[in-house]
Order: sequence, then C-alpha cells, then structure tokens
Amino acid sequence: MEAWKRRLALAAIGSVLTPVGDHAHISSGATGYDYALRPMIASSPWWFVLSVVAFVVVLGEVATQLQRSESQNADLTSGGAGLVATCLVVWSLSAALPFEQAYSVTVALSAMTMIGWAAFERTRTGLIVGVLAGAIGTATEMLLVSRGWFHYAPVLRQISGVPTWLFAIHFSAGVAVSQLTRVLNRGASTSST
Repeated sequence: MEAWKRRLALAAIGSVLTPVGDHAHISSGATGYDYALRPMIASSPWWFVLSVVAFVVVLGEVATQLQRSESQNADLTSGGAGLVATCLVVWSLSAALPFEQAYSVTVALSAMTMIGWAAFERTRTGLIVGVLAGAIGTATEMLLVSRGWFHYAPVLRQISGVPTWLFAIHFSAGVAVSQLTRVLNRGASTSST
C-alpha cells in the first residue's frame, strides 16, 4: 500500500477509536481534562484525539520499517480486528474495574494485553512497537499531567500522576497498530500481484 494511504487508514481508525476508548475514562471519572480547548470530539478534547492519531501514524511507520526485516513466509495478515478489540476492552476495563484495586487491575490488564499479543500477533515487531508505545505513551501522559492538561482520579494508585495500568493500554494499542500496519501493507502487496 502506498505510504499515504496506509497513514490515512491508520489516522481514520485512530480518530474513530480514540474518542470511544477515552469516553470510558471520562464517564467513569478516571480521567478529567483540565485544559479542554473546544471543540470536543465526543467527550474528548480535539488536541487529545489529534495527538493520539499522530502517535498511531508514527507507530505505523516504525512498524513498517521493522516489518521489512521479518520473514515473508509467516501468514500474519489476520488478527487486526482481535487486537483492536483487545485494546478497546483493556481501555474500557481500566475505567470499569475497581479503582481501589489498581495493582490487581494492572496485573489483569497486562495479562490481557500479552494474551492478545500471543493470540493474534506473536512477532518481535509487535512486541517492540508495543513496548515503545507503552513507554512513550506513558511518559507523554506523565508530562501532560505534570503540566496540568488533565488528571487521573486521585483514588487510583499512581506513578508520577498516572495509573499503574496505563502502560498496558498503550502497549495493547501499539501491538494493534503493528498488526493493522502489517495487514494494510501485506493486503496491498497481495492485491497488486
């Protein structure tokens, strides 16, 4: 697939799914926006949705570069929908499960993300992109929380202002982006032959 088409597809997917996942946090009180510039996209500030979409596109580019070194024999062009569903379930459950049980929730959500990776992805690229997404996404949210752009509920056990389960959400998103990128790239290459 041409790079611009892949980027546009990832941006479209991210722009639809980000407000869906974020709404769970907002409606449960897990997340509150202190700097919510208008307009809003559903219940999410536009800057949040735009920053997540940009991150998704960048992760797609990283995945594309890493996937070039993978074995071309593996049939890994399925599983994108399963990983997107895993990501949305992890995101939603992080808001629905008891806030007071943050460490237990962290363990459960982390296990879910690894099961999603093992069931639908199973590649070194997916693992690398997941870890990058987890680390960069969590660090970025720590910075934004410290600057007063948004906050997490005080009852959540936190590290530098973010919940302990946040890495799991970003990890699952990174693995989903890696697999969606693979599907987009391989799907286009097989249809052009």
